[in-house]
Amino acid sequence: MFQQVPDPLGNLFLTWLVALIPVVVLLLLLAVFRVSAWLATLIGSLVTFLLAAWVWHMPVDSGVIAYLTKPLDLIELGQLFDSVAGSRQRVAR
Repeated sequence: MFQQVPDPLGNLFLTWLVALIPVVVLLLLLAVFRVSAWLATLIGSLVTFLLAAWVWHMPVDSGVIAYLTKPLDLIELGQLFDSVAGSRQRVAR
């Protein structure tokens, strides 16, 4: 089982800066380079995956399985519930 090390770089500030890289990449792609949201999210998640494997020594095979079989996240659930509620409102009218 994978045991995550909270401070893999030996310096909490450096670890914090490395953990901030995917957020900065995502914001730069969206705000500066005007990349579409789905592509920016995909690139940001790949940067996160690569950093997790390289810096935190996450097992790549476990990471791939978790990445490909991820559960629905909150945004997808929100869209699902909105679409169900919207269809119920249209039926009620």
